[in-house]
Amino acid sequence: MKEVAIYGKGGIGKSTLSANISAALSLQNKKILQISCDPKHDSTRLLLHGKRINTVLDYIKTTAINDYRISDILFSGFNNIGCIEAGGPEPGVGCAGRGIITAFEFLEKFHIKKDYDIILYDVLGDVVCGGFAVPIRREYSESDNQYSRQFELDPLNYPELWFFGQPRIPCTYLDKRDYVYGSQDKIVEALHFFKENIDCELIAVVNSPGASLIGDNLKQIVGEIIVDIPLITFETPGYSKQIWQGYSQACQQLIKEFAINDNKNKSTTKKRVNILGLSIYHKYYQGDLIELKRLLELCSIEINCVLCCKSSLDEIKNIANADLNIVLDSGYGFKSAKLLEELFDIPCIVADGLPIGFESVELFFNDICKQLACDNSAFIIESEKARALSYINISRVNSITGLPKGVSFAIQGTASQCLAYTRYFIQYFGMVADAISIFKKASDEKDYEEEYLALYHLLSQYDMENTLQKDILATEAQIVFADGNIIAKLKTRKHSFCGIEINLPTLGYIDIVPKTHLGITGSLFLCEQVLNALLF
Repeated sequence: MKEVAIYGKGGIGKSTLSANISAALSLQNKKILQISCDPKHDSTRLLLHGKRINTVLDYIKTTAINDYRISDILFSGFNNIGCIEAGGPEPGVGCAGRGIITAFEFLEKFHIKKDYDIILYDVLGDVVCGGFAVPIRREYSESDNQYSRQFELDPLNYPELWFFGQPRIPCTYLDKRDYVYGSQDKIVEALHFFKENIDCELIAVVNSPGASLIGDNLKQIVGEIIVDIPLITFETPGYSKQIWQGYSQACQQLIKEFAINDNKNKSTTKKRVNILGLSIYHKYYQGDLIELKRLLELCSIEINCVLCCKSSLDEIKNIANADLNIVLDSGYGFKSAKLLEELFDIPCIVADGLPIGFESVELFFNDICKQLACDNSAFIIESEKARALSYINISRVNSITGLPKGVSFAIQGTASQCLAYTRYFIQYFGMVADAISIFKKASDEKDYEEEYLALYHLLSQYDMENTLQKDILATEAQIVFADGNIIAKLKTRKHSFCGIEINLPTLGYIDIVPKTHLGITGSLFLCEQVLNALLF
């Protein structure tokens, strides 16, 4: 038996989504129970042809304990889906969270879970208090952000109104009134809370596309309250865009607001570089940073700033004190590099796809060392040792199985990722592409255009260019490189393959030691993953 909880603020379509998920699962011959944990108690109406049912709380209030019957609050909806409404008090009266707790205590007495394959909870997320956390807290379900590897993401430790169960990004929320009268009151209340309770060196306020339509003067509102902390505001009107576009916009605005051209801080002994295009949303960013720092130190090069990836405000201010900008992923970092070149005359080197695979890594670091006139001999020795180690293990597997040559693979990612991984798998391992799925580009942008053309040319050399048109969910590849969602979807289709995660979200694998797919260490780790995927 599996349990799923869907959280979200009011009005975003939780109930519609929950009902449709329940219906779809029931059509796969699963016994489904949907429990609404929303005081509005209208989650199950779609499954009951518009009918409103008695809620658990109303039933408890009007019924003697000895007369309790599960049949009085459990109703059968579409395709025999069980429907229960926990209920709650009228808005502004009583504690809805306490009501949820009471309802679950009542349901536990009847041991209803044993009769169903899947239980789905539709939970209001506008206010996160202990009651609304019950479906997670009491092991009714597990949050996608609450795997044990993510110790900081714990809804029970961050119950305040502005945190919604996670500490990284506090935020406000919108309701119907805000779209008419504006959301200034919420913003002001939130800012006073942050100012009094959070110790930070920078406050950034981001307007989502929906909030931008309201017309609040964000800069003025925030500027009147925050006067002693560096401040930046981001307006994002229009349609939602790809994550790298928002990241790139934020990086550029930070450079414009805070970067200082101070030549006094320039190093006279070691060359300095800025790393652009790496974010905390890259799956292995911690290991990536460790590997890049290690390899650059072999070439006597220091990292000056890794923009928007655990960088401090002082590092952003001093970003102009670098001799070179290194762009790892062009979609995330190219525009920032061009801005730094325009403002401070800092040249840049853009990776031809991510530096993945021995040959790509060597070419990339050779270009960096040539640009900075640095000695790369220690780096070359390190790479040659790694190549030898990789060759020994590949030869051992190949002598027994004939693999990995000829093994089919599929990949989903940005064009920069797809180019780098595909080149490594085809040219180094002799593998065969089955499906190459590039994240959809926004129609008004030309992000990754060069990488896409390079990828098409690479595949054309091996008569594999048709793989660019294939849906990754239709792949029959032996190894699939994608995010956890894609791998999970393919597993449900009973396709036998090995899935290797290269993007978020994950399936919940616990990473204790920082890992990377970049650089020399990353090339070895990928080799290890490919070989083990074939053997086990």
